[in-house]
Amino acid sequence: MRRHRFRPGRSRREPARIEAVYTSLLARGTAPLLLGGDDSVQIPALRAFAARGEISVLQVDAHIDWREEVEGERFGLSSTMRRASELSGVKAIVQVGAHGIGSAREAEVADARAAGAQLIDMRTLRARGIAHAVQCVPADRPVVVCFDVDGFDPSVVPGVLGRAPGGLGFGDVVDLLNGVAERAPIIGFNIVEFVPQQDVGGLGTRAVCRLAMLAAGLLARSVER
Repeated sequence: MRRHRFRPGRSRREPARIEAVYTSLLARGTAPLLLGGDDSVQIPALRAFAARGEISVLQVDAHIDWREEVEGERFGLSSTMRRASELSGVKAIVQVGAHGIGSAREAEVADARAAGAQLIDMRTLRARGIAHAVQCVPADRPVVVCFDVDGFDPSVVPGVLGRAPGGLGFGDVVDLLNGVAERAPIIGFNIVEFVPQQDVGGLGTRAVCRLAMLAAGLLARSVER
């Protein structure tokens, strides 16, 4: 189980500030790239996206993040997709790459499926292929990518809070994201939960930088459409 509470000195106004910044950026017609922070920073960003129109959410993560709360915290890193599902503008959630032990309890999996989320864990992905995951993303509706770097195998990005073997390779991610970009415009891209202090030999740093470059290119493509 992943735990999260507001850290000492962390203002509860921060989510409102993030949402306000995103609202301003989106009003200017930008396609924002979010770098860093834990998974909770995505919630106010998604709120701003969903307030402007219908979107799909593509999550890449070792965990499905459908906890209602953890020790009373409802907006922490274990609840990101549940909170996203409560936004009226979020019309589809496709979740790819779950493989971490303790990713969710049976109740969270049932709630996710009942809400219409499509859960494509690593076992399913290996059996059915990247093309299957791509086809699960609705065509033409704008997509926001929520990318927790623990979705990678730790041999690609070791710098995460909880390393879990059996995740995505970098080539898998390139194929997935390029495939999705062919189906629908990617209008936002969030990269979260990289922990530089846990990195090994700069492996994760290089992979996350390459991911950010790929994301920037995909976002630019959507702006040009």
